[in-house]
Amino acid sequence: EILQPTIVERVSFLAWKDEAFDFWNAWSKVYSEESPAAALLRGICSDWYLMNIVENNFQSHPEAIFELFDGLGSQTKA
Repeated sequence: EILQPTIVERVSFLAWKDEAFDFWNAWSKVYSEESPAAALLRGICSDWYLMNIVENNFQSHPEAIFELFDGLGSQTKA
């Protein structure tokens, strides 16, 4: 196996973003406008962000990237 860094170019990401949101928007039209599925897909288009997160530390274990999300969404006690 050859290990090399992942490079994400801005122009490529912007194209993926547009394609993804266009796809979700088109997919929402498969369902009736009042359906929960259509509402969910429209919500993704209007309220969500598309992110690309890359872990280029080849020495770490394969699941290391997911450690970034540990505790995400959990409430802290004041």
